[in-house]
Amino acid sequence: HLPFPLASDHPDLTVIQRYGVLQHVGEAHQPVARGAVFLVDKHGIIRGKWVRPAGEVFPNDALLQAAHNLGE
Repeated sequence: HLPFPLASDHPDLTVIQRYGVLQHVGEAHQPVARGAVFLVDKHGIIRGKWVRPAGEVFPNDALLQAAHNLGE
């Protein structure tokens, strides 16, 4: 059980389009969200965005440092 809600915008994909993470994959051009992390402050303002390039992992150190800086 997660201590926070998860959202889905399937089937219209409005949110992933607006956040700039919609991509089409495969021969059927299936719409999916690119791997991404958004750092949102307690007021709901996006303070950071990291989109994972294909075949790479997220830069954990940069994400953790940004989250730490936001809490100061």
